[in-house]
Amino acid sequence: TMGASPTGRTATYAGHSCDEWIIANLGTTFCITRSGITLQTTTKMAAVTSTRIATEVKLGYGGPAEAYEYDASKVQAAPNLQDILKKARGGN
Repeated sequence: TMGASPTGRTATYAGHSCDEWIIANLGTTFCITRSGITLQTTTKMAAVTSTRIATEVKLGYGGPAEAYEYDASKVQAAPNLQDILKKARGGN
């Protein structure tokens, strides 16, 4: 995990417990659940500290149905790789 090391600390965010990890050379700590959900991240760069904290976790909820709607009328043909290479070489 990019040189991350466990700190031995635990926390709870949005009703879920997590284990704190640190990536010292990036100035970043993060708290991740055993199932891999990142609940909190803090990054310190010079005089700036940025923190992101989960306020709600909905397990098994993939979002609104409209996020998964499929409109076949918007599908376009994939570009032809041979045509792209020909144009890149200066051809028409």
